[in-house]
Amino acid sequence: MPAGGLATILGLMLGGGVLLVWYGLQRLRDRDRPEAQRRQGWWGVNLGLALVGASMLLFLQT
Repeated sequence: MPAGGLATILGLMLGGGVLLVWYGLQRLRDRDRPEAQRRQGWWGVNLGLALVGASMLLFLQT
């Protein structure tokens, strides 16, 4: 894969992870939702942090 394509994929991974964290935190902070729905925001936060971490590790290996 050309270097430009790899950089694009890593950038998309990083951006997607940040968006997942952001939307997860927004869901956690929304007091109008029931508690069960608010707790589902942790899925977005955890998946987003894992995606950001994976993109950073892959970036370090290139």
